Amino acid sequence: MRPSVNAAGGVVYQAGSLLAARPIDSSFALVRVPEVKDVRVYASNVLVGRTNERGDLLVPNLLPYYGNRLSIDDRDVPLNYEVRAVERTIAPPYRGGAFVEFPVRQIRTVTGSVVVRNNKKIEAVPAFGQLTLTGNGEAYVSPIGRGGEFYFENIPAGTYNANIEYRDGTCVFRLPVPPGADPVVKLGRSVCSTEATKP
Repeated sequence: MRPSVNAAGGVVYQAGSLLAARPIDSSFALVRVPEVKDVRVYASNVLVGRTNERGDLLVPNLLPYYGNRLSIDDRDVPLNYEVRAVERTIAPPYRGGAFVEFPVRQIRTVTGSVVVRNNKKIEAVPAFGQLTLTGNGEAYVSPIGRGGEFYFENIPAGTYNANIEYRDGTCVFRLPVPPGADPVVKLGRSVCSTEATKP
């Protein structure tokens, strides 16, 4: 007598994802944490799995027409991502699905420091001033630290007109921000010229 094997399963297509699943005989949800894998997902505080390479997880056995609380563990999200929500409540239809996205945003920081130059001599650090970058119709502002440090988040790559206002006056320079996917961009020290601000 030959052994026989019976296999049963389902395939779900939701929000652009095709996922294999156990037989679907109840309501379900596709949870997405975009492009972030291995994030723990909970249904009513019970762990139901982790997201795949695309950041997706199929959550079966939800109650139809009833509030099902889905959540993620933001400790599994890399530190260079901003998590905008960690919990959602949904009421999917009977044997139907819902799409639940937990938006995340990758943070790209740009850091550096600046000194003021007058007559080609480094004169001072513009401590506690303000640095403003302008370009492409946008403006980005950073306070300046005690040692001339500045910090920006998520500014596009390009070369910006930079203006500093500080206790002793103003100065201008050009600040290039390189393209790339690195979460932290260290620009080093820049020189701001007071000569360029003279009429």
